[in-house]
Amino acid sequence: MDRGRRPFARRAGGADRDLGLESRVRFSGWRDDRAALLAAADICVFPSRYEPFGTVTVDAWAAKRPLIAAAAQGPKAYVTDGTDGCSFRSMT
Repeated sequence: MDRGRRPFARRAGGADRDLGLESRVRFSGWRDDRAALLAAADICVFPSRYEPFGTVTVDAWAAKRPLIAAAAQGPKAYVTDGTDGCSFRSMT
């Protein structure tokens, strides 16, 4: 079920279309099947600015997916940039 597509797509403001990525970007809304999503993904991007632990990090590693994570409180304690993932500082 794709209940959440419209709110996410509205907030993105058509950036996927403007960048020519509309056929490659999905706004699926809230999902409970994280393992299935990671199995279908090439990479895992975890942009949360605040995340106390971040089970997404562990799930990405378990699925053997490359991880790109914001250097938030939780992920920065576990992700070593260039070793077991890539980390970045938030722009805000």
